[in-house]
Amino acid sequence: MSKRILILGGGFAGILAARKLRGRGAEVRLIDRGPFSEFAPLLPDLLSGRVRGDCMRADLASVCRDAGAEFVRAEVLGIRPEKMAVETDAGEFSADAMILAIGCETNFFGSKEMENGCAGLKSVAEGRGIHRRAVKMLEGGGGTFLVVGGGYTGFEIATHMAVLAHRVTGLPYGRLADLVRIEILELGEEPLAGIRPKAKEWAVAEVQRYGIRLRTRDTVEGFEPDGAARLKSGRTVPDALVVWTAGVTPGPALAAFERRVSRGRLEVDEHLRVAGCERIFAAGDVAGPRPGGRERPLRMSVQFSRAGGACAARNALAALEGRPPRRFDPLDPGYLVPLATGKAAGVVMGLPVRGRLALGMHYGLCVFRTWRWADRLGILRDLACAKR
Repeated sequence: MSKRILILGGGFAGILAARKLRGRGAEVRLIDRGPFSEFAPLLPDLLSGRVRGDCMRADLASVCRDAGAEFVRAEVLGIRPEKMAVETDAGEFSADAMILAIGCETNFFGSKEMENGCAGLKSVAEGRGIHRRAVKMLEGGGGTFLVVGGGYTGFEIATHMAVLAHRVTGLPYGRLADLVRIEILELGEEPLAGIRPKAKEWAVAEVQRYGIRLRTRDTVEGFEPDGAARLKSGRTVPDALVVWTAGVTPGPALAAFERRVSRGRLEVDEHLRVAGCERIFAAGDVAGPRPGGRERPLRMSVQFSRAGGACAARNALAALEGRPPRRFDPLDPGYLVPLATGKAAGVVMGLPVRGRLALGMHYGLCVFRTWRWADRLGILRDLACAKR
């Protein structure tokens, strides 16, 4: 049997899958719509200017060449699982096995009004765009920043907006509210779902100390004709810059698997095989694995994306070679909620951590996981030069 393996997506999972297949006798092709793999964990840092986008991109053609894979820059238009084929704007590609590592898109829940009125943060380009709009607003006399979604990313974004406002206006954090209002809107009862209570309490107190307001049971529902944001609570906020972090979706390219989507991610079995598909596997943010029969899928994280990419590659090859697959049961080293205030909180190897040391651990991991030495040195330089 031939061993043609298609990898869709050049993020952490896709790159690790390609590297794991190097020298294994498979014909590997990686398809991505962009020329770069972008380092998502540092995207919020673009908003305050703490890091530069050029240190957060790896050339996919070079990465694939080093892994012995072919890189095809193309937009995935659809997948035909029954034919084991992928339709792109560069033609159709077929394979004997597939690894779906295409990532997730910002989920505006089908609302074009929300999509047009809100900014997402899934790319360097989007991060730079938000930064430019925020600077223009601040230099024009201030305004309101609404961050929709009270998860990790929402807290990060809000604190980076506070740091940016401090830098642009020169006002101390205690007086920022005189010029700019920063709010985190969480539709649920509590922010930071899944975080230990003490870490959550610390993070909430920390953002409030920097003048950021946290409002639960509230969200942006639409926009008035004059552009004002209309909130669930009944308020309208004129001239607001709205950043949306309140959900993800696999995107239209994976429409063929829409019945296999739960909580915005593809359902997979213990081997990362997509439900009902013998030789199609998924890894990274688009996959929702539940090792050990967990009630909820593993959270989206770099460590699980990397581990998932490696496992999906092994199992795709095993499926073609008639070998039994391996279970996906990754080590969970913990999580950190990094804030632009210069501190972080979370759990590392089961132990609670917080403060500047925790933030140093976050950035240390980011530097370690970056693809090239030039990028690592660039990030270190940016962090050393940054001022809070």
